[in-house]
Amino acid sequence: MPDTSPNELSPRFQKNLEALAAPAPALHELMHSLLAINAKDNRIFVSTATNPHLYAGNDYLIRIEFPRGNLLRFHRDTPKAIAAGANKRRAGEFFREVYTLAMTHKGYKAGWADLNATRDVLTLKGVVPQTFMHALTQLVSATPEELEDVQDEDEESTDEAAAPQE
Repeated sequence: MPDTSPNELSPRFQKNLEALAAPAPALHELMHSLLAINAKDNRIFVSTATNPHLYAGNDYLIRIEFPRGNLLRFHRDTPKAIAAGANKRRAGEFFREVYTLAMTHKGYKAGWADLNATRDVLTLKGVVPQTFMHALTQLVSATPEELEDVQDEDEESTDEAAAPQE
């Protein structure tokens, strides 16, 4: 799997996306914002047949589903195959960051977000605020290059902290 890729959008996905525009313009805009990241950073891309998988380089991040016209569901896991050569190491952490963003932006209290923690599914309803959309696109854009680099930095800082002081 290449570290970078253009978005791979099937006609069926595009039809589902456009069907979202009338009942849920904010969710339609959110999806377009996520897709637009690829123009600035082709390390972030969407691959889809019907329901998109969001990737950062070789890392599968999340699956997005269009269950009805005014909803989007973010799934940590996917029953579908991910791109060849991709890994799922970041999916759990990324999913936690997304549902924490919904909490930070008061989505559960306002009713535009619903978390099914048992199934690791976050449902967004049509009225998500601009502040959440911006925060989510920032989160996706800020996804680190490689998981190994992040782990190596953490190990180095732990080693430095454990070193005896002279």
